[in-house]
Amino acid sequence: LDQAQLGPLVHDADYQVRTIVAQRLPLALLPLMATDTDEQVRRVVAERLPMPTLWRLASDAAPSVRGIVAQRVPLPVLGQLAADAHWGVRWHVAGRAALHDQAALLHTLARDPDAEVSRRALERLADHVPPLHEVLRHG
Repeated sequence: LDQAQLGPLVHDADYQVRTIVAQRLPLALLPLMATDTDEQVRRVVAERLPMPTLWRLASDAAPSVRGIVAQRVPLPVLGQLAADAHWGVRWHVAGRAALHDQAALLHTLARDPDAEVSRRALERLADHVPPLHEVLRHG
């Protein structure tokens, strides 16, 4: 399909058609599909949208869409998703937070009420802690 044929299909009744359109639509037109009624379509859109337009999907109703946003946004804005209501979004944040610049964020997520989020943040923090023998040698 060429671009002229894709345009009318943005509003097709079949979500599978709209999903294919979202995969092929030029980036300049992709924001038109960011509010599609189907979660699968919005997930494809979230996988392709560049910043800053991608940030619009950070408040999407579907946790899977917000999770994709958490996987793709630049690190400086990642912390804004750390308080998301869904544990899966916070889990993605814990997996991407920068160890040096966002250690405080990881410490907060290490105290998350969800065990998976807490565990992921603690694992990331453990990666940052030097082995005890190095601490004692330099300390």
